[in-house]
Amino acid sequence: MHILPFSKNMQYKKKLYTMEGIGNSQTWIADSQQTILVNATPSANGEVTGMNVSGPSSWSRQQTESYCSQFLPNDASEFNRVKDSINTLIDYHSSVGEVVITVLDQGSCLLNIAQS
Repeated sequence: MHILPFSKNMQYKKKLYTMEGIGNSQTWIADSQQTILVNATPSANGEVTGMNVSGPSSWSRQQTESYCSQFLPNDASEFNRVKDSINTLIDYHSSVGEVVITVLDQGSCLLNIAQS
């Protein structure tokens, strides 16, 4: 597996994220300690429509949210937040569409993009 700084492998293209991994991989080890895995879910044309991030189980929900929020579009603005005992659901408006991050306990999150 390749260790890659994931943020350098994602960029805006045609108002959507586009995946540019090495060897067409959809999963990256995102840190040198090999404790963070990032998986991108592409559409048929390679546009990323979802991501799963698994970090250390020792991460708090706040640490997980902070790490996962780096993958939001630059213009994302939060408009809704629901927190319960096992997760936090955060909705964002952005130029690429609505984005939802579900922050789970034990260091993982899901990010989904609904295209506009």
